Amino acid sequence: MTTIAILIPVRNRIHHTRNILDQIKHLQSGDAVSDAKFDIVVIDDGSDDGTYDMVAREYPDAHLVRGNGHLWWTGAIVAGMKYAADRLNPRYYLWLNDDIVLDRHALTVVARFCRNYETAPLTGDAANANWNRLQPADSPETHGCRPIIGGIVFSNTITDWIAFGGHGSCGPVRRLEDFGDDALMAVQTINGNLAIVPQDVVDLIGLPDEKRFRHYGGDFEYCHRARKAGVPVLLSREMRACSDYDFDDVVRYLPFWIQFRLANGHRKKWKVIRGLTEIRTNYNIWHIVNLLHHDAVHIPRWRYWLYFGTQIGRLLTSATVSRSAIMKQINKDLLRERVPETIVPRILRHSGVEFGSSASD
Repeated sequence: MTTIAILIPVRNRIHHTRNILDQIKHLQSGDAVSDAKFDIVVIDDGSDDGTYDMVAREYPDAHLVRGNGHLWWTGAIVAGMKYAADRLNPRYYLWLNDDIVLDRHALTVVARFCRNYETAPLTGDAANANWNRLQPADSPETHGCRPIIGGIVFSNTITDWIAFGGHGSCGPVRRLEDFGDDALMAVQTINGNLAIVPQDVVDLIGLPDEKRFRHYGGDFEYCHRARKAGVPVLLSREMRACSDYDFDDVVRYLPFWIQFRLANGHRKKWKVIRGLTEIRTNYNIWHIVNLLHHDAVHIPRWRYWLYFGTQIGRLLTSATVSRSAIMKQINKDLLRERVPETIVPRILRHSGVEFGSSASD
């Protein structure tokens, strides 16, 4: 029987935690997953809203790992992987965020992928693609490792738009049309919201880097390290979920200076600036500099503060740029993130932009 450890990092979101555990319980009841053994590992990073006790009381079959409040996402995933490896001996790990709604076939797809890995780790059949065909021509030897596979998470707000999936050579994957006729596509990175990581990949490259990428970037860096070692990184169009990803979230993942320009009022602008030194933001100086120098053995502290100064300097410089030029750049970056053109004006209006919502203003 295929053994899969579902790892769910949580902190102070008791409603989301209960919701995802209820989903898993319901989806596990289907016959399609009867030949797979799913062990649930909830990593509670110091919640003070009763999450830990709720899981222990309402889901006695779930395994609980208690954090100290400083694990963040990557540290929680690592803690869960260590726990599962020591006590559950899984063949696969399923990274899962608690704030998504799984497609009704999600666990069936996960079980099928993992089951097929057992019989055809590198060649696959027509339904699950050919790993070798999907590998870039210059990829190193795969060492016989099964691929990492990510799922796609749709936005409930922006119709038919993939909020979280992966990044390919042409940028983020945002539409099902990006897959063409294939069920799987080779990508450079996947998001850790919904992802399968085989144990033999862990045996080859180790665990995610919880020191350099404490919250953001742990999934991206792990994929980079895996691809460098020859492990295929693939994105599945069949492994699906959705989330309440709204206009604020679109802005939250844009470059720092754009977030600053879109922030309405001095208080919100100051909050964006403070985010440069807060772990919970995706543009914090440690995350960005570590990504830029991910292969470096040691990164001197001055690089972080140089980056901080550069970003502040860019803000000061942008104050002298015309409104129309700023709007053109904002539109360009939104479109580079493949935000639908019809949505761009709504995002700008939602953010309360005072100087217009069109690049032609």
